[in-house]
Amino acid sequence: MTAKVIPAAPPYHSCPSDGERPANCNASNYVGTQGTQDWSGSWSNCGVDPFGPLYCDGSKIGHNWTCYGEENGMFRYAIGPPDAPKPYNFADCTDGTSNTIVLGESLVQKHSYIRCDDARGMWTCDGGFSLHTVTIPLNYPIMSRSQAPEQCKPDPRTSWFNLATSAGFKSNHPGGVNFAMLDGSVRFISQNIDQITLIKLGVRNDGEVVTLP
Repeated sequence: MTAKVIPAAPPYHSCPSDGERPANCNASNYVGTQGTQDWSGSWSNCGVDPFGPLYCDGSKIGHNWTCYGEENGMFRYAIGPPDAPKPYNFADCTDGTSNTIVLGESLVQKHSYIRCDDARGMWTCDGGFSLHTVTIPLNYPIMSRSQAPEQCKPDPRTSWFNLATSAGFKSNHPGGVNFAMLDGSVRFISQNIDQITLIKLGVRNDGEVVTLP
């Protein structure tokens, strides 16, 4: 029974605009955020990190966040017994549920962890569910695995393998990306949003509340 359920992907986890998504893909186009995170030191990197130096130490630009230590988004890297921490809940979101992103869009062929052949299914860290960050601009251009199958080639800045650039939220919708806020509302956020504003929306507890119009 488990072998039949875990790899399955309900149709509502697929975005019709993701034209490169295989028909039998068990990964989700809708993923959680860990807030400000820096994966430039991950096994999945190409030695190019254009955004971490700009945004990871918020104190350098007058803000209260960091990419290091405990996750400041609504999802952790791993949860569950025996040693991993418990998941975050509503009480952990001190910035307000209407001002905090919980889910956003991604494209399954443009992220090293969102593997359509991962038998463990979509709701796992190995399936890439929570390996997304607001430190990368929305719809930052990434070449898919079908376009550039070799890791880090031809351009490490736009490689699907380089989490320092590919772990951003992205879609094929013109001009922006759909997000679900923690209060249950769904907002389309322009890819031209100020990056600091996007980071504030992705961080649950920095005390810097921002409200979308």
